Amino acid sequence: PSRPFPGREPGRDGTGTVEEEEVVQFDTALVREIEAKQNMEDVTGARSEEQEEGGSEPPFPWGPMLCIVSSTFCEGFTASVLLPFVGMMVVSFGHDPVDKLFGIIAGLITCAFFAGQFVSSFFTGTLSDSVGRRPLLIVGFVANVACMVTFGYSSGIAMAIGVRLANGLLNSSIGVIKSCIREITTESQQALGYSLRALGYTVGSIFGPFVGGALSRPTVQYPNKFSEDGLFGRHPFLLPCLVGAAVNLVGGILLTFILPETLEDPPSSLRVGLSRFIGKMTARRQGDGESESGSLAMKLFLEDSVPTSLVVYMLIGFCQVSYYEVFSFWTLRDVEDGGLNFEERQIGLVHVVSAIFVSIFQVVGYSKLDRMFGSLKVMIISALVAAPAFLYLPFSTVLLQHGVGRGVMWVLLLGSTGGIATNFAILYSAVNLIISNVAPRDQVGAVNGISAACASFTRMGAPVIAGAIFSTTASSGLPYPFNYCFIFNLLAVLMVSIAMLSYTLDPNYVNKRRETVLDLGEDATTAFLDADSANNSEIEMGPFPARENDMESSAVFSDDRDIEMDTFAS
Repeated sequence: PSRPFPGREPGRDGTGTVEEEEVVQFDTALVREIEAKQNMEDVTGARSEEQEEGGSEPPFPWGPMLCIVSSTFCEGFTASVLLPFVGMMVVSFGHDPVDKLFGIIAGLITCAFFAGQFVSSFFTGTLSDSVGRRPLLIVGFVANVACMVTFGYSSGIAMAIGVRLANGLLNSSIGVIKSCIREITTESQQALGYSLRALGYTVGSIFGPFVGGALSRPTVQYPNKFSEDGLFGRHPFLLPCLVGAAVNLVGGILLTFILPETLEDPPSSLRVGLSRFIGKMTARRQGDGESESGSLAMKLFLEDSVPTSLVVYMLIGFCQVSYYEVFSFWTLRDVEDGGLNFEERQIGLVHVVSAIFVSIFQVVGYSKLDRMFGSLKVMIISALVAAPAFLYLPFSTVLLQHGVGRGVMWVLLLGSTGGIATNFAILYSAVNLIISNVAPRDQVGAVNGISAACASFTRMGAPVIAGAIFSTTASSGLPYPFNYCFIFNLLAVLMVSIAMLSYTLDPNYVNKRRETVLDLGEDATTAFLDADSANNSEIEMGPFPARENDMESSAVFSDDRDIEMDTFAS
């Protein structure tokens, strides 16, 4: 692409000029990939940056996004519905709240779901690159419905942990959902797409605790409507789980009938997709069939920005789960013990108000901020804003201890919790957008699967670690900042750490989709080599690596045609 066009350079032998017409041969794999990229527009509405400059912007895919938002809502709901009542569930299993193991046991029940996702996320993401996105999303909904109902009947710690673990193993669809967003949106639309995904997950993770707190132990909270001898008297935590199962059932129906398959090259059937997946795994295991795209993904993870982005994502997940886990423990304690003396319904009210904060900002504000400042700068600012909110939060107890009215406390508390929830939604939107940007187009599912596994790893440990820290420090009798405030101070420090790590990322690398960055570089064609032709011998021909079986194709360009080869390649 860097040399002049035919008729404007010395001849190949260096003695004269080339003929007026010259046959220029090029890699037809590149042409096929460009055609496939254009054909994807018919399925997903996605268009390249070059196409957008030459034509009108396609409409935002609201129908598929509705399914994705409902999927992420159900994901957040399923993960968090037990948070308000997990402590009471452990009590019902025969453990005293003052026991030092109490927080650890409750944390194990909570983290089992994320442990299952950690184990299966990468496998699910890689499998979705072969069999398609829809089948795995449907399996996740079925697992949610079955496991939610079973969890409501839990009769002991082992059963509760086992059911939640199975739920996470069978429903590790976060990476698949993020892959769908990239495939149905253009580069200018993806900020809104990821903002809506974060909105769905955040509202689900807030609405879940509200339902869990309002409907758990209904015979205690609503004695006039529910009998101790009835079904919900024998199983006091079944009702919110049944509501969760119904929510997932509705989400699964929406996805089944509305969301199209977004994979660029979907298999004709599930059997064909499984055969494709097994063939890829077998070839890679034998070491003689590793695709160029696979090696490209490995190179991607060795670059500086990618590990940092994953660490940031892991810290965000750790902070969010720790916050929601500890919030319930903290607010249920008496004021004299450093809590707020809340009941489940009051905890649910806080989460509902937080959901309102998140909904308004994510729909109205995030995509505008992303266009103005870029994902990286938005993430840094959001982390710095969240830190002082965490520092203030435990001082709500101090206000009550010093006789300040509960009305003032409620205003400040709702402002802090709403700000924290909104900033978590912003952080998730930004970091997911960044991780998606650095993923090669043919490895989107695998990359998002790895990122989901990383986040699940920290979420898996967060409930146990945060619960143990809070239980130990709250009962230690030590002064500030080593009392019940310590865990909130730690979260504030982690928010500052997230901002500092984010500052080390290269905005030119993380604020644009990976394929766009490759198109602008010298090695653009390496992103388009397909797995099926990776073993074919290559012939060096100018700046393009061409394969032997592609050499039959050629194109004739005349001297009077003002076409540049690099423009065609891009």
